[in-house]
Amino acid sequence: MLPNCDNDADNDGKELELGTQVDADYNGIPDDCEGCPADIDSDGDVDSDDVVVFFQTWDMGEQDYDGDGDTDSDDIAVFFGNWDGGC
Repeated sequence: MLPNCDNDADNDGKELELGTQVDADYNGIPDDCEGCPADIDSDGDVDSDDVVVFFQTWDMGEQDYDGDGDTDSDDIAVFFGNWDGGC
């Protein structure tokens, strides 16, 4: 059986493929299932290190943070909304 961390009708892989779940840090675990999506370096703290990692990977086109298929300024807005909110 495939993982379904949020126990809904669809497995995590299907949800990631459909875009109904987001994996901003590309670790294979949907962000909804692993704490704060603004904790990009996964150290348990939402801090300036996450901002550095976000922009390093965003510059390479790897931070489709809002899950719309594009790496653009909308991703920055969503990231900082989560980051500022402390999740």
